[in-house]
Amino acid sequence: ITVEFSGGYGVKRFKYPSVFESFLTPVNPETKESMALELKGIKDKEDAEKKAREDAQAAAKKEEEKAAADRKKSTTRKKSTTAKPKAKTKEAAKKGATES
Repeated sequence: ITVEFSGGYGVKRFKYPSVFESFLTPVNPETKESMALELKGIKDKEDAEKKAREDAQAAAKKEEEKAAADRKKSTTRKKSTTAKPKAKTKEAAKKGATES
């Protein structure tokens, strides 16, 4: 939108419809109402797109964490299930030495 201001400000250009959010106000009540609805529709669309991006990023992060956990599981060695003989305690070693 191009507006010609008086008082030496000259001609200024504004982006439509964002100019009506903070800089300009329609004088006609019908135009004002339709502009408010249009701006609300644009804001709702932007909010929905932002939420979709955030949801996609969260899902991608969750998938990456799951993949990392799966990689960690597959590279971790499993513990042996065979029992090792128990080491003799000092008392058992002394007792065995005195019995012989």
